[in-house]
Amino acid sequence: MSTRVLGVLLALAVLGVAAGYAGQRALDPVSSPAGFAALPVPATSPSYPVNEYDVSPDPGVAPLPTDVALRRMTLREGGERASVAAPGSWRRVAVEPGAAWNFSRADYPVNTYLLRVTLLGGQRISTSVAVAARLVALRAAESDGNLEAVTVETQDEDGFVATYLQDGYRRVLMERYSTLGDSTAQLGVAVTGREVDRAGMADLLERVLASARR
Repeated sequence: MSTRVLGVLLALAVLGVAAGYAGQRALDPVSSPAGFAALPVPATSPSYPVNEYDVSPDPGVAPLPTDVALRRMTLREGGERASVAAPGSWRRVAVEPGAAWNFSRADYPVNTYLLRVTLLGGQRISTSVAVAARLVALRAAESDGNLEAVTVETQDEDGFVATYLQDGYRRVLMERYSTLGDSTAQLGVAVTGREVDRAGMADLLERVLASARR
């Protein structure tokens, strides 16, 4: 992986795009052997420290809908270009180092939801490497105290879903990567939002990623 590409991934580590989310953790039930009856046991002090966090309430605006109107636009980074469909009525802001763009509702608080599209030019890397680099960056942000309670809910070859606390708000992050045909460019699409935005986030992520063209 080129130093520049890795640098871009790490620089975009914390979708500073932030918003507050209420994350969920699902634990698979463990079945007991047949004929075994669970008995109550005396309570004991935990053998490890339990972190407790003060979580701020989410902004009370409506959840992200699943039918946000999209408009096709062209993004440029160096010698690479990509055409994607993104929310045309949302505010578009270029993010340093210049290979990423944030899209958000200008009339909503920052801790609601936000779309980020990243165009990585130069040496092509696999989607799995891009995902791994982003997760390393999230863990580094947690170690540095910029994020808290980072939890990876799901992860596969081209993306992941995670939750974390940022500035007291719980955030949900959905992120995926895709190569653009036979070019050296690669596109990353990420959406952050609240727990109530999950359905709209998943829909927006899939539609924007599916729309990407070289």
